Amino acid sequence: MERTEIFRELDSLVPSILLALLIFLMGMEFFLNTNDVEGDTVKARLREWAYGKLFFITFLWGVLTGHFFFGSENPIIKKTEWSVAAIIAMSLILIGIGRLIKFKIKAKHQLLLLVFGILFGHFFFSMNYNP
Repeated sequence: MERTEIFRELDSLVPSILLALLIFLMGMEFFLNTNDVEGDTVKARLREWAYGKLFFITFLWGVLTGHFFFGSENPIIKKTEWSVAAIIAMSLILIGIGRLIKFKIKAKHQLLLLVFGILFGHFFFSMNYNP
């Protein structure tokens, strides 16, 4: 199978995955808003997790922002497989650090993670690169 054929197949798969994720998040938002806990929303949960041990979430939001909106036409890593491997490796490192830290992360560190993620998404995982 040619590389372009694989991409054509992914063209229908990626929107389906994004739609499923959107429906899931909307369902979770509805469920959390209708339970008895005051202020229990997806946003509140994500914020709690990101300011706790799962601060890699902020990095991943930055990567997606850099990937979708600030992509480079000349990324550092040309192969998408290696870009994804680098993102997974960085996320695992951040998860490991998160397990070692015993305090809540500060807002300035969240900002640094977001900016680092945007730069990572721009230079390593660019959507604008066409081989």
